[in-house]
Amino acid sequence: MLDWLIFYKHEFIKITPDDIFTEKSKDFKIENDTIFFKGINLNETVKSVWYRKFPYKPNFIEVKGEESVKIREEIESESEVIVNYILHLLKEKNCIGLFNSKALNKPLLSKLANGYNVKTPRQAFISTKEDLELFLEKSNNKIITKKSSDKVRYFYDKNDKTLLSLTTLITKPTLKDIPDHFFTSYFQECIDAEYEVRTIFLDGLFYSSVLINTKDEYIDKKNIISSSNSSVVPYQLSKEVENNLRRLLEELELKFCTVELIKNKVDKEYYLVDLNPSGQFVFESEKCSYSVDKLLAEKLINYDK
Repeated sequence: MLDWLIFYKHEFIKITPDDIFTEKSKDFKIENDTIFFKGINLNETVKSVWYRKFPYKPNFIEVKGEESVKIREEIESESEVIVNYILHLLKEKNCIGLFNSKALNKPLLSKLANGYNVKTPRQAFISTKEDLELFLEKSNNKIITKKSSDKVRYFYDKNDKTLLSLTTLITKPTLKDIPDHFFTSYFQECIDAEYEVRTIFLDGLFYSSVLINTKDEYIDKKNIISSSNSSVVPYQLSKEVENNLRRLLEELELKFCTVELIKNKVDKEYYLVDLNPSGQFVFESEKCSYSVDKLLAEKLINYDK
């Protein structure tokens, strides 16, 4: 997107976490609800904003010693306040990328979606194998477990491997590996998919695509997106589905996001399975020639007039 701003010769200011939380922060300050960066009053100068994955966890700040965990928690808490304050001050601008926190809460998102006739899988929070078995039976003996929020996602190093949390399938045979009691976790009915749709939402319009892969088995498309057996093609959702989604996204105050839908083999209905307010869009946009990055740049330029 920045390449297009440069192509159109439109001036812009880029601020990263480094500019706020490291030695570079000498160029940044907030005073009396006014943001200054490199001596520029952003409240007066900036008319449009592209908010893109701005973390409040400054992992690049190195903390050592016995009290490191406590110190890091305090730093993260203070950083979150600063970032949220900045977002509040910028909210009145023409912003693309800002979102309501409800969008990050999967169970709450599911409840809101149903209110706009957007179907979602059956869901539950469970902490015992006994309850998990009952939920499995209610869900045609096929469920998944996943994070209930994408607010925080860590990588973990173990020996020579790097681990992270991905969507995982649970069936009757896998129950034997699950303890009788575990940390309360989020589970969903596993929809028998005819195909999976990713739609990019930008300022009221949808740019949809379908992932086609008939050879690789997968639960989380992240595992096979780069497979040579995978292809992505443009797709058109029905007006009814788009209208229902649009009303939901307006409720969440979203101008931009990506939405994951699964078309059920059985009832032929679309089920909302994920929503990403930050929007992973480049891969699908390029494969389908949607040029979403160009559209984003043009909208920001238009807002800036």
